[in-house]
Amino acid sequence: MAKRQSETIFDHLYMETGRIGDPCVYCGQPSDSHDHVPPLHYVMRVKQADADAIRLRKHPACRECNSILGGAIILTLQERRKHVKAHLRKKYKSYLRMPFWDEDELSQMEPRFAEQIRRSARYSEFIKARIAFRT
Repeated sequence: MAKRQSETIFDHLYMETGRIGDPCVYCGQPSDSHDHVPPLHYVMRVKQADADAIRLRKHPACRECNSILGGAIILTLQERRKHVKAHLRKKYKSYLRMPFWDEDELSQMEPRFAEQIRRSARYSEFIKARIAFRT
C-alpha cells in the first residue's frame, strides 16, 4: 500500500498532540510535519486488537527530525528523542567540535575568513540549542 493511502486510512487513529507550526518535540524548531508514534507502517502490520492497545500519537516535528526517525520502531517519545539527538550529534560533529574564537583573534584574520568563522560559530550554537532542547 502506498504511503499516502496508509496515511489516509490510519492517520485518523492517531491523537494529535500539537499542530504544524508548533515547536518540534525533538529539537524545538518550528514544525512542518507530524511524527507518527509508532510509525504508520508499524500500525498497518499489527492486528486490530493490538493496535487498539497501543497509544497512537502524532507529534509536531521538523522535517529533519521526522526524516531521521523515518520508520524506526521506537515506541516512546523519550527514546525517539535520544535517537534524534544522537543522530544530530553525529551529523553535525564538526560544528560541535568547533573551537571558540574571540573578536581579537578574528580581527587579525582576513575579513572573509573571519566572517566564515563567525557564520560557522552561529550555526554551531544553533545546532547545540537543537540538541539541548527539552520540552
